[in-house]
Amino acid sequence: MIAKASKPKVLQLGTTWTGHNDELVQKFSSAFDVVPVEKQDLERAIFIEHLRCRKWGDFDAIIRPVVYSGQETEPWDDDIVSLLPQSLKIYASVGAGYDWMDIPLLTAKGILYCNSGAACTLAVADAALYLVISVFRHFTIAQFGAKTGNPLTWSKTRNRIREIGHNPQGHTVGVVGLGRIGHLVAKKVYFGLGCKIVYHDVERKSRVEAEIHAQYFELLDEMLAVSDCVVVCAPYFGKQIMGAEQFAKCKRGARFVIVSRGQLMDETALVEALRSGHLSAAGLDVYQNEPDVHPELVKMENVTMMPHCAGGSIESTTGFERLCMENIESFFSAGKALTPVNPEAQD
Repeated sequence: MIAKASKPKVLQLGTTWTGHNDELVQKFSSAFDVVPVEKQDLERAIFIEHLRCRKWGDFDAIIRPVVYSGQETEPWDDDIVSLLPQSLKIYASVGAGYDWMDIPLLTAKGILYCNSGAACTLAVADAALYLVISVFRHFTIAQFGAKTGNPLTWSKTRNRIREIGHNPQGHTVGVVGLGRIGHLVAKKVYFGLGCKIVYHDVERKSRVEAEIHAQYFELLDEMLAVSDCVVVCAPYFGKQIMGAEQFAKCKRGARFVIVSRGQLMDETALVEALRSGHLSAAGLDVYQNEPDVHPELVKMENVTMMPHCAGGSIESTTGFERLCMENIESFFSAGKALTPVNPEAQD
C-alpha cells in the first residue's frame, strides 16, 4: 500500500478523454491530480526544455490514454528519461508496442512502464484473420474489379478469382511471435479456417501447442520453408527479421501477412519477392517507414493494405483508456500495476 498525504499527481500526455469512459474518468480525476500537458508543449524540444526547467514540478505518474495522441515527444531516450523527476513511479500508455521507449533506462530509474496491448488483442487478431483470408482468396483483386462499375470488368474479375483463389483450409500457416495476439491469431486460423499451425518464437509454448496442435520451430528459416502463409505478430526490438534472405527461404507462392511492426521487414525485399512471383500475395497493416509506403506496394493488386488500423475499434479505444487508468489506480491503491512490461523496476 502506497500512502500519500495528498492526491498523486498525474501528468497527462495527448488528447483529453475519448468520451467512452465518462464515469471512470470522473472517478479517476477525483482520485488524482490530473495535469494535462498543453498541445504546444508536446513538441519534443519544448517538452524536453519544460522537463529541464521543471515546469510541472514533481509528478507521480504519466498517463497517455488516447491512441495516436501525445506521441510527439517520442522517442523516449536518455534526453527525456534523464530529466524525469525522482517522484515518478509509473507510466501507463495506450497501445501494445513500446519500441519508442528505452525500457532499460526507465527501469534503472525505478519507473514502471505499462502498455495496454490486452485491450486491442481481439481487434488485431480479427484483422489478421481478414488479411489471411484475403491473401488466399485474392479479395483485394475482387474488390477492385467489383468497384469499377464496369460489367465486363466485373465478369472478368469473377472468372479470374476462380482461377487464382485458394481455400485456406488444409494449408500451413506459420505464426512469428506466439504472444497474446499471435496465440489468438493461431486459434482463429486453426479453428476457424482449418489450417495447420507452425510457429517460431523466442521460447516454446507447450500449452499452446497442445491446444491447437501447433509445431514449434526454433529456427525461423525452417518455419518459413514449410509455411503457405507467414503471419508476423512479433514485437519489434530493433532487429529486422524479414529481409531478402528470409523471403527467399519462403515456399514459392507463399503469402505474407504482418500486423505488428513494419520495421520488422524490408519493404524493398518484399516488393522484389512479390514482383518475381516468389510470394503470391501480401496482407499489410504496418509499414517500414509509415505513414510513407513503398510506391510499388501501392500499385500491386495482390497486396491487401490497411493504414495501421488493425487494433482500431471503439472497443479497443475504450479498453486502452480504461486499462491506462486501472494500471495507475492499482499501483497507488495496491502497490502493484496490472500490465507492467518491466516489473523488475519495483525490485
